[in-house]
Amino acid sequence: MIIKDSLLRRAVFFIGAYLAFLFQICYTDSICMTAALPLRYHINHTCGHGLLTRMNIPDCIQHTFLLQQFVHPADFRSTEAGTARREESMTQKKKHVLQWHILHRCNLRCTHCYQEDYTAECSGQQLTQLFQQYLAFCKANDFRGHINFTGGEPLLSPDLFRLLSLCDENGISYGILTNGTLIDNEIAERLGKMELLSFVQVSIDGTRETHDRVRGKGNFDKAFAGLHLLKQHGIQTMAAFTCHKGNYRELPQVI
Repeated sequence: MIIKDSLLRRAVFFIGAYLAFLFQICYTDSICMTAALPLRYHINHTCGHGLLTRMNIPDCIQHTFLLQQFVHPADFRSTEAGTARREESMTQKKKHVLQWHILHRCNLRCTHCYQEDYTAECSGQQLTQLFQQYLAFCKANDFRGHINFTGGEPLLSPDLFRLLSLCDENGISYGILTNGTLIDNEIAERLGKMELLSFVQVSIDGTRETHDRVRGKGNFDKAFAGLHLLKQHGIQTMAAFTCHKGNYRELPQVI
């Protein structure tokens, strides 16, 4: 049955988000859903003119409504260093989460993507300055900082692992939001050695046919191969499902 009523459709998405919390996902531990609904919202982002600014997202884009994000209750994996940092960082401080688009460059051209410029990119020095600003911001406000690194495709950035090391050195936990297609054994192994990595989120937009229609032929298998490698190296994983009229019926299959 085609759901035409917008309120009913939203209710279905919320129920799906709740079910995602209750059930484990095949090859992943949790799910993040975004829904393509005609709503307007604001996001925090960083730019060269200041640490935190506000940006309006147009009504017409697909990534418009963030339903839910479920993260494993443990911020850090149980490595010896990670356990020590966790005891130090998991205090009564209020957690502050920054989603940081470190570059616009991407290896895919997804049909629902709102990205228009695929060239904008900060220098390594600028990225370091922005990180120091965020660190100062957290200290000034007594926040326990957490950064979700994304793009574009963050694994294309030559500065990503340097930024992750800066997070480890300064007690900032972090996650990575990726399309998963660039994850090979070397990258998974390096990520597995990072101390304060909370999770890696990989986008899965439906069945193989639907996912490849949205993201390009062969990318479903690449994404799942990346998830397998992450799991082999003991890394907490998540799946991001972007709901739209072309795939919302496939949510139960993804779960």
